[in-house]
Amino acid sequence: MSASRLETLVLDTLYDRRQAKTESCIVVNQAGVELLKAGKEALPVIERTVRDVVVPKVTGPTVDEAGFSGLSYLFGAYLVISSKGSYDAAIPFLRGLPEPLLEAAVNSAHAFLRKMDGGYNFGVGPFAPLLEFLRELSRSSNPNLRESAVSYLGTTPQ
Repeated sequence: MSASRLETLVLDTLYDRRQAKTESCIVVNQAGVELLKAGKEALPVIERTVRDVVVPKVTGPTVDEAGFSGLSYLFGAYLVISSKGSYDAAIPFLRGLPEPLLEAAVNSAHAFLRKMDGGYNFGVGPFAPLLEFLRELSRSSNPNLRESAVSYLGTTPQ
């Protein structure tokens, strides 16, 4: 995928610009579904977009007011792609996020790295360094971040 196509896909995911209805009438972020299938070349584009576009807009304790309706899909794609074996930069990137964004990233793991009856959502589970990082966050002084990490760890086989 070309660099410009990848940048467009990441922004379309972040702003939830392309939606599609499923057979059960659920609306999904179509760009996010496509981004989930991208390779490791998407990771630096996602990181740059989060740093340059999202971080400057997050000024309060939550990301709710920032206007990024596709942020959970963006973080979900980041975690899924990283979990496929391209996770060297993932933990340093996550560690460098402001707490509200780190909380959003951890919350996205619930849907995108979830163990289901037939296996993991999107065919991949969390990578070991991510689980270790979440264990660390489960001892965070930030109660929201701690609760998100504890909740995910409590529902994921280890």
